[in-house]
Amino acid sequence: MKKCPRCQVAFKDDLQIKCLYCDGSLISTDLLAFQKNTGVNLAEPKQLRFNDPLTNQRKAYLIGTFLRGRTFLSSFAFSLSEIKKGKNFKRFFIQPIDIGYIIKIPWFFVNFLCSVFYHILYQKYCPECGWKYVTSDASGAHSKDQCEYNKEYNRLTEEIFSGNVFIDLEELTKESEEKRKNGKRSAYYDARHRNKSWEALLDIFAILTSIVIYIYSFTIVVMPIMGKIYHF
Repeated sequence: MKKCPRCQVAFKDDLQIKCLYCDGSLISTDLLAFQKNTGVNLAEPKQLRFNDPLTNQRKAYLIGTFLRGRTFLSSFAFSLSEIKKGKNFKRFFIQPIDIGYIIKIPWFFVNFLCSVFYHILYQKYCPECGWKYVTSDASGAHSKDQCEYNKEYNRLTEEIFSGNVFIDLEELTKESEEKRKNGKRSAYYDARHRNKSWEALLDIFAILTSIVIYIYSFTIVVMPIMGKIYHF
């Protein structure tokens, strides 16, 4: 078990490295010591105040911290999951455009194209899981397995964004393992077992491509001006 000495938040997962709320380093502890030192009854967890508003960017950061690896792709995937929630469309772009796109120009085009197809394809809404979906059969019903997958993802994000002083995903972990044994997909498993090397490679490609675009654009604009000044 790990805890944050600054926020006094306990994380049951020993693999957790950084605190979700302040990004500080965690230290090892045990359940009894935590309750004794803090005087907190973990059966009735208190709520913590987030330092920043829970914007889409902030949520993506918390998810990345908790799952030990935030990349352009993981942030985009989270935004895609968030925009699927609710009956109405929240915005046009899947991932809100922010200053970070300065260094990930290729992702702007990916974001734009995926957003167009998203608005065309996701026309149905499932009141049980609260997500929009694409019809998979003639009846137009939502797939039971996909609905369960969405519910599991909802539970994961609700725990991470809860602000509880004790983050416990043990039950969700057991259910995830059971689903895997039965040959079913698990949202929690997929979140924790991403191909981080491939995602990091995509990040490098996006950054290098952005630099090349800036250099090329600068050359196209500046060189003719320099040529007129220095006559070359």
